[in-house]
Amino acid sequence: MLYINGRPVLSDPGLIVEESEAASLVGTPGYVPPEKFTDAASDVYSLGLTLKAASFGRSIEDIDKGPAIVADTGARFFPAWWRILNKATNPTPSRRYQSAKALIKDLKALRLKMNLASTGWMKVLKIVAGVIFILVTIRTITLYIRERAYVHEARTNALKQVEEIERNMLEMQKDLMKAEGFKK
Repeated sequence: MLYINGRPVLSDPGLIVEESEAASLVGTPGYVPPEKFTDAASDVYSLGLTLKAASFGRSIEDIDKGPAIVADTGARFFPAWWRILNKATNPTPSRRYQSAKALIKDLKALRLKMNLASTGWMKVLKIVAGVIFILVTIRTITLYIRERAYVHEARTNALKQVEEIERNMLEMQKDLMKAEGFKK
């Protein structure tokens, strides 16, 4: 593994290639699989040992001494992480991940579980509260608009009635004037 701009980058071509055709011919002592390097599963084995050593904060030779003080083996997802690494480093090649792609699939699934768990209930509750607030606000606005429409309709009807009354009064006034005009 190389670090470029602070990010770890795989430097073993056998781990970077797309399919299982490529295999390394040499390796770092202690990281070479029991069957030597024959296929992609062999490279996955070496990567698994590298990740185990990094997880424990120890060299692979000292891994059986247990984790260094900095290793957080009690972390919630450490057992799942460790199962993935144990599959990657299984001494029997057929029980290992057969390609880096297969290993990455399980690592991505674990990362997704970790991301979902890290969102926490408070964030979920905030989202639910936000949705409820939006729904209540929409309902309130809808009722307000309906009320305003009702008030507008009632006002319009009242104005029509007033106009009708005024017309009727004018008619009555005209009729009254005609009747008085006949008296004079």
